[in-house]
Parts: sequence; C-alpha cells; structure tokens
Amino acid sequence: MIHLSIQTEGGDARPGTGTFTAIDDTARIGKSVAWLVGGFVGAALCIVVPILHLITTWALPLAGIVAFVVTLRTRSTLTDIAGSCPGCGADIALRGGQATFPLRDACPECHRPLLVHRTEET
Repeated sequence: MIHLSIQTEGGDARPGTGTFTAIDDTARIGKSVAWLVGGFVGAALCIVVPILHLITTWALPLAGIVAFVVTLRTRSTLTDIAGSCPGCGADIALRGGQATFPLRDACPECHRPLLVHRTEET
C-alpha cells in the first residue's frame, strides 16, 4: 500500500492510497513473448479462412507486436486507487494501470481529469 496524491487540472489535491505491484522480469518477458508468438500463430491459422485472411494476416501480427512492446515496458502496476475527488469531493475508486507517474485518469462522478502522484511508501 502506498500513499498517493490525487490532483485536478487546477492544482487542488487530496490524499489517496493504492496498491503498487512490481512485475518480475521473467514473468514480464514470458508474457510479452507469448503475445508476440500468439499474434503470428493466429495470423497463420487465419490464412485458410476466405475473406477474413485479408485483414487478420497483417492485423494479428501487428497487434501481437504492440502488445509485446507494451507488456515489455510495464515493470510495475498501480491498482486499487482509493481516495476522494478534489473537484467534487466524492469518494472514488480508480482502476489504475501501468505505474508511470503521474498516472492520468478521470473522476467517475464528475468526469474531471485527475493526476495521481506518488507521495511516499509505507
């Protein structure tokens, strides 16, 4: 559990908390290679499907390459972000994502853009 600062575009901020998870290099590389291989295998399987092969033979490898790069770059995640919106004051729970600070999200109540900053670890 880490302490966070949830901030609006205007600079108003409120405290929050979240779960920080570091991803093991072996798991990260294995998952990224699986995405890459899956894209090419999926494309190879779709070669024999009429009409569909016109799109899938290039789209699936491209999607596999994009997923490979994104997964390889994700070294840690920030999830279960809880706090209150500095704009409307509502209690919010954000999904989080790749732990690149500031993390950008929107308030589910007032839909204002929010920036989540890391303040300290406990």
